[in-house]
Amino acid sequence: AGIAAVSACALIAAARLIGLAGPRDRVSGLWLLAGGLAVGVIAATYQTVSDQSAQLVLTSGEQMIKPLLALDTTSLIAATVGAKMVAYGLSMAAGFRGGPYFPAMFAGAGAGAVAAALLAADPAAAVTAGIVAAVTYLAHANWKFTAVLGLIIGFLVGGWQLAPVALVAAAIGRAIPRLDPPAKVAAK
Repeated sequence: AGIAAVSACALIAAARLIGLAGPRDRVSGLWLLAGGLAVGVIAATYQTVSDQSAQLVLTSGEQMIKPLLALDTTSLIAATVGAKMVAYGLSMAAGFRGGPYFPAMFAGAGAGAVAAALLAADPAAAVTAGIVAAVTYLAHANWKFTAVLGLIIGFLVGGWQLAPVALVAAAIGRAIPRLDPPAKVAAK
């Protein structure tokens, strides 16, 4: 569960790092066009190579977690999450906006599924850990709220029996430093 949690946070951090590559002050039509084209190429390539729906890469992710976990192989799950996180990061860099939590949950679920398969761990615990860590990593709230958030998400995803896993994953997600854009300095 710990490896799933750390992996989920690393995926989100990588997507956020890609997202920092674009202009922060003003969005231009050229950046939007280039970003949309890049994401389209990634999605089309994914669909062609994997024979899976491009929707796994293009949508925000909340409705695609179950289809992600139903994919045939661990490598396909990993490739799907990788393609989605690159597409999400490029979208952010280009200036497209959207909430980060559903893509994070998608990445966390995928990281958990891959970790469970590679380590012969309990899939429900690993997926729960991945999702909880991804969300608490992004929320970066105080510790009390992190624990509550971890318990709530853990219950919704895996049930009360996974509460200890959810608490550990929440602590991991909160403890990992978040990559944020540098604060803007006000002009004087």
